[in-house]
Amino acid sequence: MKWNDSTKWSGRKLILEIYLNHEIDIHMIGVRIIQCHLELLRTVNTGERLNKIWLNPLKHPSKDS
Repeated sequence: MKWNDSTKWSGRKLILEIYLNHEIDIHMIGVRIIQCHLELLRTVNTGERLNKIWLNPLKHPSKDS
């Protein structure tokens, strides 16, 4: 199995488990993934910035410093 296939399956499985357990809104997962992806494209110091977004999903990325 390719690394990509394995990763895609892991992601689908995780989302399915979360959906079935109703632990979090699927829409919020999408929003946070998009926020993180945009932040990856925008900043050099990705680790710290991404952690801030994941830990504070409702806080706008440009407002934290």
